[in-house]
Amino acid sequence: MRIGRNSAAWLLLQVSVVCGQLPYHAPKLLGSNYARTQDAFQKLCRAGYLEVVKAPGHKSFFVTDSGFEAYCRVR
Repeated sequence: MRIGRNSAAWLLLQVSVVCGQLPYHAPKLLGSNYARTQDAFQKLCRAGYLEVVKAPGHKSFFVTDSGFEAYCRVR
């Protein structure tokens, strides 16, 4: 997956690296176009850059090792 600077995918990846594990509803709080952010979130998950944790009563996501490598390449 190709990640461009100032894209929704870059913003999600950046926030995930800085904050660590985030609640699943965090993309709603980013303040950009929600549909575009949700699309970027799904693409990052499919590429293996983000991983979703589904525990009883708790749903969150975090950046994987390959996601951190992608973040460092773009940065």
